[in-house]
Amino acid sequence: MHEWLIFTSLLLGSGSTYVYGYCDATYQEGWGKEECVNFVKNTLALAMSRDGSSGGVIRMCVITEEGVERLFIPGDQLPRFWEGKEVIGQDSATKSTYEAVPIDVEV
Repeated sequence: MHEWLIFTSLLLGSGSTYVYGYCDATYQEGWGKEECVNFVKNTLALAMSRDGSSGGVIRMCVITEEGVERLFIPGDQLPRFWEGKEVIGQDSATKSTYEAVPIDVEV
């Protein structure tokens, strides 16, 4: 996954000002798909927890040469930063007990 693609999608929304420090402290080059998906999920959940204008679920697309995979994380399965769980750093940022679920989308 390309660095510019991750940051373009993460750092332009209304909650983006809440996550610049998290992105700077956490992102590392060379991540595979799973690490990138967890990073995006954690970053969006953090922004959503601080921003009253953000929605309550995450809809994410992973775009590769093989195609597009659409993922959905319901609000009750979002990472919860305010519960005292450590999320900063590679070990905790790339591991999550909440799994993204592929969804079918009618075109």
